[in-house]
Amino acid sequence: MRQTESLIQNDVDLLDTRKNCDKGNLRVKPTKGAAVFWYNYLSDGRGWVGEQDEYSLHGGCVVTSGTKWVSNNWINVDPDYHRQARYQELVSQQQGQGAPDEPSDASSPRHMESHVEL
Repeated sequence: MRQTESLIQNDVDLLDTRKNCDKGNLRVKPTKGAAVFWYNYLSDGRGWVGEQDEYSLHGGCVVTSGTKWVSNNWINVDPDYHRQARYQELVSQQQGQGAPDEPSDASSPRHMESHVEL
């Protein structure tokens, strides 16, 4: 069975999340100040990134009244456990060497150097 066929239930194409958003298995009513969080990948059994979770397919409904506010925060993890571990070790070593007031954001020179050295 192809993956797309498994997303058609009762003649409803669940891949078309905007057209069929009322047919999904989970609907979350918006609440001011609340957030929804989920993982797109299953664990590999060792606590690391495994296969993509086919049940993480999601989409937004069309706004019928009012205004829809959305904010995404993507958390990226390298699927290669050893490379990610080396990166985290390198970053923690560099943070120990840096000045207390030095920025540690992703655009800082130290952060960029860490990516190049891997």
